[in-house]
Amino acid sequence: MLLADISARFVNIPAESVDREISDALRQLCEVLELEISSVWQLSPDGSGALLLTHAHLPPGSPPIPENMDARVYFPWTYAQALKGKTFALASMTELPPEATRDRESFAIFDVKAGLFFPLATGGGPTIGVATVGAVKRERIWPESLVARCQIVAQVFANALARKRSEEELHRLQEQLHHENVYLRKEMQTLQGQLPIVGNSESLRKVLAQAQQVAAADSTVLLLGETGTGKELLAAYLHRIGRRSTKPFITTNVAAIPSTLLESELFGREKGAYTGALARQIGRFEMADGGTLFLDEIGEMPPETQVKLLRVLQNGQFERLGSGQTHRVNVQVIAATNRSLPNLIRDGRFRQDLFYRLDVFPITLPPLRDRPEDIPPLVWAFVQEFSERMGKPIERVRRKELDTLRSYSWPGNVRELRNVVERSMILTEGPELRLVLPDDDGRPSAAESRRLRDVERSHIETVLKSAAGRIRGPHGAADILGIKPPTLYAMMNRLGIENRK
Repeated sequence: MLLADISARFVNIPAESVDREISDALRQLCEVLELEISSVWQLSPDGSGALLLTHAHLPPGSPPIPENMDARVYFPWTYAQALKGKTFALASMTELPPEATRDRESFAIFDVKAGLFFPLATGGGPTIGVATVGAVKRERIWPESLVARCQIVAQVFANALARKRSEEELHRLQEQLHHENVYLRKEMQTLQGQLPIVGNSESLRKVLAQAQQVAAADSTVLLLGETGTGKELLAAYLHRIGRRSTKPFITTNVAAIPSTLLESELFGREKGAYTGALARQIGRFEMADGGTLFLDEIGEMPPETQVKLLRVLQNGQFERLGSGQTHRVNVQVIAATNRSLPNLIRDGRFRQDLFYRLDVFPITLPPLRDRPEDIPPLVWAFVQEFSERMGKPIERVRRKELDTLRSYSWPGNVRELRNVVERSMILTEGPELRLVLPDDDGRPSAAESRRLRDVERSHIETVLKSAAGRIRGPHGAADILGIKPPTLYAMMNRLGIENRK
């Protein structure tokens, strides 16, 4: 109940409420675990290396906390250990090494007899601070179960603080750009950190908060949303911030595998299981053992395979195709679909009991048309990607064109926006991106398509000339363009480009 309550309070929490909720959670942590002291320390954002006390719950009668209390001064040995990303426990202050004299003195000031120390970091990123709990009445042994629960709370704090910093920086940038006529690239490189989807809209923040909450629970997750909204990116993010992050992350697109082969792909097969099965093959569940299996397009799974998936979700057991031997795995399943599973159930195409097993923690990704404020940072994220690939530095985009993008319905969501930016990058000459905007049907106009073909042809011919007509090998045209030679040959054939070499 403690973990669920603390995790729940940080779901979809606005940045201005994070500090208050952390302070209250520290108090609750002490009350439930029968501890007396808890705190959060954060690295100063100025890059000085100072580790400042920002939140604390202390027993009555404790000495006053010095202003801007820096762990480097009061707890130098503890500071060094925490910034190495180490979780460590002290059952007694006598366990401190001889070189921790200053730490021992400071702990004595606050009468701390025992303590737990947890680094604050998100998704394997750098440490941004330290969370602590301690006992002042007596020395204390720290059971592994207690340490594990406190680690999860520390992860919740880390995610909330990182999100708060990101939101504050985004707000600052947005205020700075409010009265300008163009968005400058250097000013829109926001602090996205390890977040999987670019943006700062309310609907997106809710999705990311839900993801951070369920990552600590290790439960089955069902990702819902239209095509192109970023479900696979969110699945990878869930794995990265969860307890299985050091284990395999295996992805499977159910719709891309023929139904006759899907069972063997998921659960494996024995040699001779069917004609052409010349060797034993382990399935995706065994590959993902201990880690995460992402099942995309789950609504396309045939009924006979749904039965076996239900069993492995219930008890972790399955048999390889052609074998009666039962295997057991420990896998977190993340499933995704852009279809209505209740409608498929009504049509008899999806099992209701499987739906209930998958629907433990549903997360719906919003379509791009419902978060138009995220379009400018998305555009710049794609601009940066294609600038590096094409060697075209872009510094600005006209606000009028960005406003036009915000008013478009985006039936293809983020994937369609990415294609628009890529097409525009090909056509742009100079530091200002001229966006090739979609027509009402989502396609570029005929004139734009002809111009795109001409620009593409000219660019390839220029690269071929610089490579002296050579396509393969280092410094060949394909290498310069960053594509494979067969792909370049196909493009040249489509564009009618002749190469004499």
